Amino acid sequence: MAIILLLLALLHAYWAIGGHWPARNERALAELVVGTRQMASARAGLSGGSLEEQLLVDSIVRTLTRLPELHAVRFLVDGKQVETLMGHVSTAQPISASD
Repeated sequence: MAIILLLLALLHAYWAIGGHWPARNERALAELVVGTRQMASARAGLSGGSLEEQLLVDSIVRTLTRLPELHAVRFLVDGKQVETLMGHVSTAQPISASD
């Protein structure tokens, strides 16, 4: 499970530095990853350490806030706002790239 989370974090880091794979541009990538311009719900049951959670949250926020119309990301699990995804990083409030 930790390897999968690490690979996901690396993919999000690639997107955060400007990569578009597998889409052709940033907008298409955002729509592919989240389905719409609204943040899609994550599934419950994520697990990992504080570093993995911080990398995951940071890479998602940095990727999505590169779009001009997005300034912050609100994380939902099963459609509901949660205090944290894995128990280490607060997601109680929307997170901007400057946080």
